[in-house]
Amino acid sequence: MKVIIAAIAEADIEAIGDHIAQSNPDRALTFVLELRDRCFGIAETPLGYAVVRKIADNEIRRRVFGN
Repeated sequence: MKVIIAAIAEADIEAIGDHIAQSNPDRALTFVLELRDRCFGIAETPLGYAVVRKIADNEIRRRVFGN
């Protein structure tokens, strides 16, 4: 399975990182890296994550990160 992060999702990830960086710049970087790693990790076991939407032949899956 190939994982693609949509531009709007990438913008959200960057905004989250920017928000965290206001109080903890070091954690912001590690958080964003962990978040991206989890996103791409879906490719390893895609059936373990629910399909939340299907567009053409593409399935959009959700993976919870954190609490």
